[in-house]
Amino acid sequence: MPLHYLQGLRDTPLPVTVTDPEGVRNIEMLLAAQLIVARLERAGVYSMPHAATVLEVTPDGFALLGRLEAKARPKTTSS
Repeated sequence: MPLHYLQGLRDTPLPVTVTDPEGVRNIEMLLAAQLIVARLERAGVYSMPHAATVLEVTPDGFALLGRLEAKARPKTTSS
């Protein structure tokens, strides 16, 4: 799932190059949603990318991660 992949990228030193097909697909989706900045490497003009290099997580990506973490935190009530 791309959002889990985005969470993993948050703590990874960037840039990072990914070559596994599932990782490249996740990066393509995050790139299309403008949550990361990445460079796709293709063998030809119309071929599928065989590698991707993630350069940075965008401010929108960090904002989404913050919202996801806030939603996941248990709500504490004081009595």
